[in-house]
Amino acid sequence: MSGLNLRLKVAENKLERFNQVIVVKLKTQWLSGLNLRLKVAENKLGRFNQVIVIKLKTQWLSGLNLRLNDLLETYSQLCGGGQTKRKSFDFLFLAHSLKIIFG
Repeated sequence: MSGLNLRLKVAENKLERFNQVIVVKLKTQWLSGLNLRLKVAENKLGRFNQVIVIKLKTQWLSGLNLRLNDLLETYSQLCGGGQTKRKSFDFLFLAHSLKIIFG
């Protein structure tokens, strides 16, 4: 009986080690799939954040353009003759250049 018990224990140990290998392999596959899903989610979030940043920049530039137009209109109405006209032209040129640069 002791020989049979010994062989049964050896077989049990081998089966236990085999089961451990299977468990480790399944855990590895699960973690690999989880890692892949996390990377996909991270990429989607990154693209979403880029869209938000572009939208905020567009809104800011649109507001800047509106403010420059208002400033340009107000300043052109306030300017008088002589030396002021030259300063007015310089300012209008600067404002127009900024408008072209920033859209």
